[in-house]
Amino acid sequence: MGNAGIVVSSTNFVSIKNEKSHPKNLSLSTWFKWYDNTKIIRINDSDKAKKAANWAIKYAKDYPNANKLTGFDSTYG
Repeated sequence: MGNAGIVVSSTNFVSIKNEKSHPKNLSLSTWFKWYDNTKIIRINDSDKAKKAANWAIKYAKDYPNANKLTGFDSTYG
C-alpha cells in the first residue's frame, strides 16, 4: 500500500493518511516517521510545483472534512 503527499514548503507536506482521515498540513519529519521507505518524485517545473503546493494548502484549509483528493466535496459533516 502506498501514499502520496504534496510538499508545500521546505518543512511541510499535505496529505490524506487513509480513507478515514482528512487532509492535513504536517511536518516532513512526520511523513518520514510514517513512511520510512519513501520514493521522492520531483517535478522539474518550479511554476507547476508552486501551483500544486498552493492548491494542496488551499484544499486542506477549505475542505477539512474531505477524505480524498479527487474531488472538492465535503464527503461527510
